[in-house]
Amino acid sequence: MSFRERYLLIDDQDNFHFLTSASCDRLFTGKERLPQFAGIKVRTVRYLVEFEGGVATRVDRLIFERMQFTKSGSFDKKWLLQAARERMDASGFPDIPVESERPKANVIDAGRTFARKRLRNIHEWSPSDRLYTAICIAINRKTFKGRA
Repeated sequence: MSFRERYLLIDDQDNFHFLTSASCDRLFTGKERLPQFAGIKVRTVRYLVEFEGGVATRVDRLIFERMQFTKSGSFDKKWLLQAARERMDASGFPDIPVESERPKANVIDAGRTFARKRLRNIHEWSPSDRLYTAICIAINRKTFKGRA
């Protein structure tokens, strides 16, 4: 059994653009560009496909994110790193404090609450019921094409 990550980009007209993880790697390194998305934020669905014996058996973990593209049409690395940092800040796992930075017992740390809000408002999105259904149908057709 193995897993492969896949990506679905959704433009402003709700058109779907499927990407492989290899294509995403090239977009991250700047070796590939998507000029139609240059300089804009795009709704993205990241998902895992489970394989057994080289055959797709299941789709798992739909993650709804926004992706920022550079003016040249590749992934904006700064945006991706900021999103990763927001996820870490919102995770609820405590930082390892330096002895001199230990919080006082009576101080409330609301940083994670604000990080979760930033994450939801800036880096994540939620599809409508109609769009969610269309996404699921498209992903299943792409993943299991030709199979009942």
